[in-house]
Amino acid sequence: MSTAYELRMTVSGYDPNKLDAIHEAADEVWDFEPNDWPDDGKGQEFTVKGTSNIRTAASIDDAVEELTHAIWEANGAFCAVHVESLNLDAVPWFDHDELDFEAYKDWKEEDDAD
Repeated sequence: MSTAYELRMTVSGYDPNKLDAIHEAADEVWDFEPNDWPDDGKGQEFTVKGTSNIRTAASIDDAVEELTHAIWEANGAFCAVHVESLNLDAVPWFDHDELDFEAYKDWKEEDDAD
């Protein structure tokens, strides 16, 4: 079973003329939201996000490295690539029920009495 991740990637200092190639190369590695990509490549920085499973790499670290290398190749030179990943199978969640509410009310009453 593969693990789902959400990636948020910011690329800066890229060649605006290579934006389409960067987009294509990145999409070969990860499923990014199509509407996140800039239209014209005139900016010096863009941020895209996407949710996917690791496709060809052994780990998220390897996938991010593969993604970065693909972007550098498509750009034909160095550009800064910053990636944040979130393991969607291990996202912390919290559930509070009526017992928690009752405990809160008791704590609140004691706190207000002090």
